[in-house]
Amino acid sequence: MPFRKILFPVDYSEPCQAVVPYVKEMIRHFSADLTLVHAYGPAAFTRRELVLIDPELLQKGRILEERRLQEFALETFPGQHVECIAELGEAGTVVDEVVQHQGTDLVMLATHGFGPIRRLLLGSVAAKVLHDVSTVVWTGTGSIFSGHAPRLPYQSVLCALDDSEEAEP
Repeated sequence: MPFRKILFPVDYSEPCQAVVPYVKEMIRHFSADLTLVHAYGPAAFTRRELVLIDPELLQKGRILEERRLQEFALETFPGQHVECIAELGEAGTVVDEVVQHQGTDLVMLATHGFGPIRRLLLGSVAAKVLHDVSTVVWTGTGSIFSGHAPRLPYQSVLCALDDSEEAEP
């Protein structure tokens, strides 16, 4: 601390929306820079009425996803300078790459809280981020944040540690 570069992965879901007030409070409290990142996959192209045989499909998809993220930034963080990054790929991997590239101090990430069975079958972006990134991660099930106001400073913080060589840094 203090946090200077905050990364907020965006998937446009209700849990993601529920975390927005906390992100706003953190960037206000620390006068931090904000980067939004959105990872998208091949399914994003089929939702966008793109012709699948178009050789420029990937570039058109990126432009559409970047535009969508920029619109989200303008609506959600008006008057705030926000960097927007939309990348094709698996969300956890994209977040890790952006953290490494930008030197992010804090990742603020909503979880969906789908439960252990679905997490086992499909994986968890939050679990991957918690395991892979080498920076502070603020996370929680987005649905529990709905209707609550963020209050800084926080009164308690849970920090999971182990004593392995990998965890030492």
